[in-house]
Amino acid sequence: MFVELDKAGNSNTAERLDLLNQFDEIFGFHRIKSLMADREFVGENWFKALYKNKVPYFIRMKDNTLLPWGKEPIHIKRLFHHLTYNQTRLVEKDMYGSTVYFAGTRAKAGDLVIIMTNQKLSASKILSKYRERWSIEELFRKLKTSGFHWENTHMTKSARLISLLIILGLGMLIAFLIGQDHPIPWKKTLSCPLYSVFKQGLIQFHFLLAHSLPKAIETILNLLESAKCSLFKN
Repeated sequence: MFVELDKAGNSNTAERLDLLNQFDEIFGFHRIKSLMADREFVGENWFKALYKNKVPYFIRMKDNTLLPWGKEPIHIKRLFHHLTYNQTRLVEKDMYGSTVYFAGTRAKAGDLVIIMTNQKLSASKILSKYRERWSIEELFRKLKTSGFHWENTHMTKSARLISLLIILGLGMLIAFLIGQDHPIPWKKTLSCPLYSVFKQGLIQFHFLLAHSLPKAIETILNLLESAKCSLFKN
C-alpha cells in the first residue's frame, strides 16, 4: 500500500497513522510481522499507536535524539558513543507507556547505528532484523534502474503514476514468483548465482510473453492464486 503526498519531504505522524489504519481495515494489524523504518519515522504519538495496536517495529534513530533520562533528557548517542566497530550494546527503557529496547553498534564507516524496537531480543538480533530494510531499497532499484525503468516514462500526472505503480507492483510480484520456480545458473568463476530471483523471473516472464500469450496468462493466474492462498491462509 502507498499514498501520494502532494509535498516535498517525508510524511508526518498523522499521514503515517492514516495509512496504517487503512492497512488495518483491509488486512488487519495482526498480519504485520515487523515494521521497518528509517530515522524520519519517529514521534511519541507514532510509537504509542504502534504499541497500542501491537505492531512489532524496528526503527533507526538519529544519534541526536533526546531521551527522557532522570531529571534531564540526554542525547541517545551518549549511551553508545564508546562502541567500536562491530561492538553492540542493548539498552532497555520505559517510554511512551511501554518498554522499548535500543540496540546500538558502530558501522565500518564510523557512524553509530541505533535501532529502537518493542521486541525483547538481543542487540545482534535487533540489528540483524533491521538489515532486512535493505530490501526496500532493492525494491526501488528494481522499479527504477535495475528492472522496469519506470522513471523513463517521465509521467507526472497523479492518476497515471498511481496506475503505473500498481501495474509495476503486480509485475514485480509475478517476476519473483516465476523466478522462484526456475533454477538460476551459477557464475563458475565466482561461485554465485548469475542472476537474482527477480532477474531470472523477469527473463522467464519476457520469454513467456514472447512465445505464448495464452500460456503466459495461465501461468500468471496460477501463480497469483497460489500466492493469494499462501498470503491469506491465516
